[in-house]
Amino acid sequence: MKKLLSSFLALVVMFTLSIPAFAADTVTPSTSQEVARLTTVFQSVANEWDSSITVAEIKTLHDFAGNEYTLAEYSPSGYAIYHNSSAVVLEKSENSPSPYSGLSENLYYAGPTHYYVYSEGQNIYIHTITEEILDGENVTAKARVCSEAQAELNSMADTQLKTYIETGVMPIQSSLTRATDSYTYVGDHRDFFEDLTTHEMIGYYDSGEGGNCGYIAAGLVLLYYDYFHNDNFINDTTYLSSSGNAFKGEDFTKYLYEEIGGALGYSNTLNATQTAKVMQKYLQDDRDISMTYWSMNMPSKANVVAQLKLDRPVIYCDRWDNPQPSGGTVDHVIVVYGYDSSNHLIAHFGWSNYSHVECTSGAFALFISSASSISSYS
Repeated sequence: MKKLLSSFLALVVMFTLSIPAFAADTVTPSTSQEVARLTTVFQSVANEWDSSITVAEIKTLHDFAGNEYTLAEYSPSGYAIYHNSSAVVLEKSENSPSPYSGLSENLYYAGPTHYYVYSEGQNIYIHTITEEILDGENVTAKARVCSEAQAELNSMADTQLKTYIETGVMPIQSSLTRATDSYTYVGDHRDFFEDLTTHEMIGYYDSGEGGNCGYIAAGLVLLYYDYFHNDNFINDTTYLSSSGNAFKGEDFTKYLYEEIGGALGYSNTLNATQTAKVMQKYLQDDRDISMTYWSMNMPSKANVVAQLKLDRPVIYCDRWDNPQPSGGTVDHVIVVYGYDSSNHLIAHFGWSNYSHVECTSGAFALFISSASSISSYS
């Protein structure tokens, strides 16, 4: 989904953007004691991973409706994002770099995979990883979704943790971050997805028209089935590394986009059902494999977990516009491949170094547009 900033600035007249006026929950830690207690919470998150990981920096984020979040960046790696008004850690990753690394001001967050910095001089919002640019209409849509999400996030508030941050009254230590040691991965294959860390291994392809995340996600799911279920899903010699568990470049994703997506009349942007149809047509036309799929618009988190329990990686498409009832306008497509005992979801974001990100609340469910998975093949 990348649009190079240099090309954009050379060709486009700058938009005048403003954040729409939506009700906001601005709950900034107000005292040094509150900041210290919040840092303790973030360190507890790190301790779940490794005692050598420490909090390096704390930053403030806002969403497009003015609500506040707090980001912890860890050393030597990792990050966590906390929703201030509900006292819930929305997402975290032990090995991924902070999406806001090297940035300190005007930082915007609109749910998992939506990381932006506002450039005052150019009056634009820039995605911190893909460099995608938001125009005024898209900012309005993101603000609407962010505003709608607040009621749901606040309904899941961790009251004990919130009380601890505000007053210092410690909850039960073991529940400080509501940690879990019970994780389930499709086919028990955590390492397969987690080890796909580079653009080359992922099969990352950018057509120059805003990225091709749906095709990248399709490739990851097809690669999983090829490696663990049916070695006829992908031509190993043409597309895969010698080990067979990673791509050796962009060619497979490019083929899905140009030949399969082109034949279906699809653009570079797919929803989850379209992504499933790309996989279905590719398998039928190129590999003589008949495939059926499950798909749903506006699925619940429980719907997604039900597919994972059947050992099916889930194509997950998030939203920046209200997609009801038909699926609407969609944004980023990722692959969900695990969950924990609280049904928190674990995903590969389709970018280098973002192969294992855990969303530890209903954050995914708040922003999801559609989901799909391979249900059978023959």
